[in-house]
Amino acid sequence: MSVNGSNNFLNIEDANLRVRNGSVHAQGMTIGGAIVSASHGLQSVSDTSNTTSNTLQFTNATTAFKATSNLELTSASKIVVESNVLMDFKTLGQIEFPGSTVEQEYPPRGLTGYETLVEGHGVFCAYASSEVATGSYHSYQVFNKIQAAPWSDSTWNTHNPSYSTSTGLPTRGAELGGHDGEWLKLQLPYRIKVNSYQIQIYGPYYDYAPDSWVIIGSNDNNNWETIDSISGSGFTNSGTVVTKNYTVNNTNYYKYLALVCTKLDPQYSRAELNFSELRFFGTPGPTTLDKGSLTLGRSLDVPRVSRYDVDTETPRPEKLLVDFDTTVNSSPTDISGKGNHGTLVGATYSPADKAFTFNGTDQYIKFDTGLTGNAIFSVSMWFISTGAGVDTLFQINGDYTATSGELAWLYKSGNELFFDFHNNNLKVDYSLFNNNGWNHVVVTFDGNATTGRCIYANGVKLTGTLDGSSSGTALSLTNNTQAIIGAFHRTSQNDYIHEIVGKISNFKLYDVALEPSEVQKLYRLGRTGRSMVISDTAVGIGKVPEAQLDVRGTISFTEDSFEIYKEQGASWAASAGFPNQATNPYGEAQWIWRTDGQSGGTDFKYIVPRNGILMVNVTMIHRITQFRTNSSNHATYWCLRKSTDDGSSWGTSLTAELIGHRWVSGSDQEWHPVCISYTGRVNRGDQIALFVQTNYNQVGSTLYGAMNVEGCRMNGILI
Repeated sequence: MSVNGSNNFLNIEDANLRVRNGSVHAQGMTIGGAIVSASHGLQSVSDTSNTTSNTLQFTNATTAFKATSNLELTSASKIVVESNVLMDFKTLGQIEFPGSTVEQEYPPRGLTGYETLVEGHGVFCAYASSEVATGSYHSYQVFNKIQAAPWSDSTWNTHNPSYSTSTGLPTRGAELGGHDGEWLKLQLPYRIKVNSYQIQIYGPYYDYAPDSWVIIGSNDNNNWETIDSISGSGFTNSGTVVTKNYTVNNTNYYKYLALVCTKLDPQYSRAELNFSELRFFGTPGPTTLDKGSLTLGRSLDVPRVSRYDVDTETPRPEKLLVDFDTTVNSSPTDISGKGNHGTLVGATYSPADKAFTFNGTDQYIKFDTGLTGNAIFSVSMWFISTGAGVDTLFQINGDYTATSGELAWLYKSGNELFFDFHNNNLKVDYSLFNNNGWNHVVVTFDGNATTGRCIYANGVKLTGTLDGSSSGTALSLTNNTQAIIGAFHRTSQNDYIHEIVGKISNFKLYDVALEPSEVQKLYRLGRTGRSMVISDTAVGIGKVPEAQLDVRGTISFTEDSFEIYKEQGASWAASAGFPNQATNPYGEAQWIWRTDGQSGGTDFKYIVPRNGILMVNVTMIHRITQFRTNSSNHATYWCLRKSTDDGSSWGTSLTAELIGHRWVSGSDQEWHPVCISYTGRVNRGDQIALFVQTNYNQVGSTLYGAMNVEGCRMNGILI
């Protein structure tokens, strides 16, 4: 039965309507003056009339979803957009992006003045309540990350007097944030949340060090909040650089950070404050897009864009004990979140290499690990080793005494690399590494001293040999949890030996034995990082791409340039003979030309610092001034050669590649121009040199035909 029409009714008088084995369905119902409409929970609505359960669909063309509180996505959630996105931030609207959760050091690199632009971050500024009038001991030097002589350029010193010699309390009336005392302030380009900080002093100046202080933060340089308070620091002269680390309980983000020294130690009767370094560690605050409009057009199709290659991220970050990311920090700052920051002793940071550099003499990095006993661990690092003796990569506590298994030590000696537990080592052939070049090495230990060690070279697991008088003895690290990078520490003698000559970057220490696939990921991360990988797509700038990268416009390259030049004349007399440096395949002697000719000076030689394309040009004017007796043929041969073996072929036979040359006839004793050019691909470590040869020489005997050179110039650009 059906009743059609909006004004038609089914009337039942003096009777009941009963439905058996069925249902009554109504979109809405009016009972007298009351209207009954359908009501459902959100779950039942979302499960109804949808192709996918638990999906909420909106058809309202004006407003689909409105919230007066937070919209939160868990780490496993995502928003998928298949149509237009329009975000219009009205007067009070804003969108906020959370900051990085990776702990960083602030400032990220050393400041060079009161205002310093730090690339990729912005301008950092240093201020102080007072400075001495000598032109040294500037306040910004506390943030320059240099702890070395002259200490007047590496420490900050306040006005004299600033503190009472009897009580240690401040006397000049300096104050900040309601705290009395001389203060040092750092202004950042953005807000950060401080998790910890580090103070370093020059050991012999320990009696000028702060004894009590507060760390305060502000966002307007007016209202300050206390982050930490210390009373009785107890600095002593226990080394050239004395370091103290402090962890704080702080949840707020600040744009201004300051240290106010409220007291010096009165037992030393000093009237001035002095310390060497102040470093903050924390995470950046969120970024907001405020009172603006962001419109994404009809469609947004973005390829996978990543800092790293496909399927490559830092493995097992929760298992990291130490992570010194040298692509970000110029000091051994632990970004693992464990706070195991290192102390740089003697070694320096190379911005060009993004690595720590060691010269083999009292240079190393020390830090704490917390590892004891038969500890399971893995170490990953990049290194260059150029030393002729024993080069230590790292050592984890213990001492080299009669006790076997008391330390973990990775070192190179001769043609072998050793992963040593003291008289119980696993050794591999070092020829499988890149000699004098960058290498990635990972060592793992799963707790079994016989079969549980592995060594990986550049992502590949190597076959090793178990060796030592106590082969198989279990690892037994002592309670001294200190570790050393770049040197071997003998605790009983308190000295450092077997120091590396080379470079080390991106050191990571795990408390787990990594799997081979995880080692591969670490290797694929690369050494310098901060790259961008665009996968499975072509990129066009200014045009539709017809290749993987297609650019309409100008591309700007970072370049390295060099020039070797001598304006004044340089000569080589026949009476001087010639240096028997190298003989070409034709039995003719050639040697590298020098800025002062026979008198020495600088070799016209360039060592390539990185892979790239090199353009070299050589110009000069040249003449022969003395002829060989009874000969009418007088000439000089100039040539450019490229060595790919670190120049070792220079001193034996000239098998190095000939990349440019010019014969110059000199029978008229007139000046002749010489020009040689070269453009080609080169690799790091290649050497380019300017060689000279006269037509009259015999290997090991006299040079015939004296010559003069003026304005000799060898310059080039590496891109």
